[in-house]
Amino acid sequence: MREQLQVAYVDDDPVLRDTMSAMFRRLVDSIEVFARPQEVIDRFRVDNRPNILFTDGQMPEMTGLELARAIREQHPATTIVLVSTGIYGVNLDDPDELGRHGIDLFIRKRDFVPSDALERVRGLRAQQGV
Repeated sequence: MREQLQVAYVDDDPVLRDTMSAMFRRLVDSIEVFARPQEVIDRFRVDNRPNILFTDGQMPEMTGLELARAIREQHPATTIVLVSTGIYGVNLDDPDELGRHGIDLFIRKRDFVPSDALERVRGLRAQQGV
């Protein structure tokens, strides 16, 4: 049986949110789009939460890394993907450093294509036995 993909996507850019929402709707069982990281944290407090989180790296109230740590602490099975141009002081090409922040996968914003990202996430989740 195929795993249901329930995706949360957070980005403070309204154009990207709208674009990604439209693209993900054709690819997953459910997509929830958020403008603020705190909205994601609040959403993850209820049952039937998303099992995959795509997060921007730089947002006004907190970084994607801070959001990832908050979600990872409470929901370790959630796959967290950082989609960013970069974060000052963080080597995004170092999987160990990303892992310490709770990130499972990093994709540069310029290279982000939802269908490709989901293929990578499915492979990762299969490797993890999720």
